[in-house]
Amino acid sequence: MPTQTLLVLEHTEIPANEYPIGNTKSHGSEYPIGMGLATSADVHPEYDPTSEILRVAYPNPTAPSVSELIIAPIPRARLALVIRFHGGHD
Repeated sequence: MPTQTLLVLEHTEIPANEYPIGNTKSHGSEYPIGMGLATSADVHPEYDPTSEILRVAYPNPTAPSVSELIIAPIPRARLALVIRFHGGHD
């Protein structure tokens, strides 16, 4: 399994099957047209749809600020905690 370091920005406590990703379900044949908003669970069907969403940032050493990073919602079940910087939950 490929690994990448991510920075967790927020633990939303919203399950993947309720977290809209902002696009309608019309991405080719994966999502039938007219089915409403796609959720994180639609994009990550291999993970538990009730897994809570974490908003993560992909580190980029050339980015001048956090606002310049790519930020994405990821099901918690997809990630493994490697290093805890401070506080938080496992």
